[in-house]
Amino acid sequence: WEKTQVQLEYNFSAAQNRINLDFGERKSPAFHLINLRIAQSIAHKRNTFQLAFAVENLFNLRYHDHLDIGYVPRMGRNFSFTFGYILR
Repeated sequence: WEKTQVQLEYNFSAAQNRINLDFGERKSPAFHLINLRIAQSIAHKRNTFQLAFAVENLFNLRYHDHLDIGYVPRMGRNFSFTFGYILR
């Protein structure tokens, strides 16, 4: 496990009820997001490679930030896999 990295991330946005109707703002509900990332470093000869996997918006929450243009929802649950080479 010494070459493994785990990141659990929690984001919270409070409800926005103080709005300016002159600018077309609308009230926004609060939301909670959880993201998870895991990376593993692999040494091979004199090189180091890194494999990483991530899940963002783990619970597939439908949300938008208060000042998003047009109140278009943000991305739902998404996965990413990366392979990297670490220069020394």
